[in-house]
Amino acid sequence: PRTEEPAEDDADDMEMAMISTTAFWRWARGKGYADRRAVEAATGKSMDAMTPREAYYRLKEVLAREGNA
Repeated sequence: PRTEEPAEDDADDMEMAMISTTAFWRWARGKGYADRRAVEAATGKSMDAMTPREAYYRLKEVLAREGNA
């Protein structure tokens, strides 16, 4: 039997050691975070103090708490 392709939701779990700025913003905008102010408001932390990887995982935590992961 053929194996199913992973669901698209699985695709937005970026499981890489380094997440590029472009990849982060593509993902974040797809989740409704239009700009850095929106990300900072959600995470409570300045984008200047986070790498794209850190911002990704912080937003994942926020989304999980809100039930939108």
